[in-house]
Amino acid sequence: MKKIFSLLLAVGLLLSSAGAVYADNVSQIIGDGNIVVFVDVPDNYWAKDAIYDFAKRGIVQGTGENSFEPEAGVTREQFAKMLVLTFSAPLTSPSEATFADVPKDKWSYTYIETSKDFLTGYANPFGGAPSFHPETNATREDIAVSLVRMMGLTDKDVNNANYARNFRDAGDISPALLPYVSLAAERGLIKGYEDGTFGPQRGITRAETVTLLNRATKQAVTNIGAELELSANVVTGDNPKEVTIMISTEEGAKVTIDGQSVKMESDYDGGYAGAFLYTFTEEGTKAFTVEASKAGKKKSVQVTAKYEIGVPVLTITTCPTTSDKSSVTISGNVSDVNDDASDINVTVNGKSVYPNYSGSWSTLLTLTEGSNTVTIVATNSLGKSTTDTRTITFGVGAPKLTITTCPTTSDKSSVTISGNVSDVNDD
Repeated sequence: MKKIFSLLLAVGLLLSSAGAVYADNVSQIIGDGNIVVFVDVPDNYWAKDAIYDFAKRGIVQGTGENSFEPEAGVTREQFAKMLVLTFSAPLTSPSEATFADVPKDKWSYTYIETSKDFLTGYANPFGGAPSFHPETNATREDIAVSLVRMMGLTDKDVNNANYARNFRDAGDISPALLPYVSLAAERGLIKGYEDGTFGPQRGITRAETVTLLNRATKQAVTNIGAELELSANVVTGDNPKEVTIMISTEEGAKVTIDGQSVKMESDYDGGYAGAFLYTFTEEGTKAFTVEASKAGKKKSVQVTAKYEIGVPVLTITTCPTTSDKSSVTISGNVSDVNDDASDINVTVNGKSVYPNYSGSWSTLLTLTEGSNTVTIVATNSLGKSTTDTRTITFGVGAPKLTITTCPTTSDKSSVTISGNVSDVNDD
């Protein structure tokens, strides 16, 4: 009899202690057998395992008096917290509030700010800050969209983008959210009702929310803690004014350059690539900020492009430094990356000469006695020029005189004197 009494007393103490502890300590109070911590979540309740699992992890708590209230609705701020905790998203608390109705001192501020890329707010038609409606019930389409986004899924992951149109009430689904609902329903993250409807604007219960979040964790394709892959580089083509920013990131990421959206497409090699063309209007350097976002993760990189007009290449092939003649030939070659050679303007001491298609040119220059400065300038169509200055010294030589006949003595009254004369400048 004493043994039976002791056993009954032990069981009674265990049951009484279980009834006095709340769900936030559920990992310590779940015992053996059929002992139930939440009195309204019996052992045969369809969502029991998910509820207890989430309670042990601190994602959900009881509502008091050993109750969980599995059929109660979930507000948008409550769901924001559950979503963030389920996926262990890094918490953020910006100095400026994003939503007009979620001030910094609100208990859910950090969770809502952390989840705003997944559980979006409502735009202000007058251009002010958007609102979040934290205390209204989260709707089924809210849940579908946030799960898809948090899991890192994109429209590339859906087999049938119009899957949700099969629901009888598809017209009640917000048009912009239809692809997300299609993806969520197609993957079985959230299902329709037996009557063929989806109920996009219907609320969702605490038990349903826990079950959906539990299901979503098993299908996630991205790690919220991992850094988003993003790289960018600058490519300059034949036209130096035009540069292309080549971008590579993870599939499904949204990319902007200095705030402008960039079209990204699969590169058929497991990557996601895009290009952004920029045309300079003047010489200079420009820095571009490339930002990618996906499933709440963001990453930005900066790349710099430079536009500098090249100058013509001027080569002097013939130009003597000294001359005993009054005219000399000066020749050379010219080329430019911006122009055809024949379009380059070449001047010699201000006088235009004309290169042929290969860039060769030649001109005859008249010298004055002494030092002559020769300035050769090549200018391309963009106004960039190259100058080469040479000096030619011209000395006028005296005529060459050779006496061939001139006797030193004579016994005649007349003699013949003969010779030869030549000059480089004269006949």
